[in-house]
Amino acid sequence: MNSGQDHNQKLEEARQSADLVAETIQKIKDAETDAEKENLRKEKERLLKNYHDRLKEAYTLLKDEARQEFSERFKRNP
Repeated sequence: MNSGQDHNQKLEEARQSADLVAETIQKIKDAETDAEKENLRKEKERLLKNYHDRLKEAYTLLKDEARQEFSERFKRNP
């Protein structure tokens, strides 16, 4: 898998995490007990961290790819 595909995969994983966060927020609203709400809040926090991590990884891959491309262009045309 090349870094462009890796970047796209990480963005897709982040999108899926965001969708799960939205679903979990709705479940929190619908939860009947405080214990259930607390468990769902913890799950939401875990999903938000996952979302953040995937975005960070995607943009790190994109940044590295851009640096590599710039370096290759600079070497060809000093």
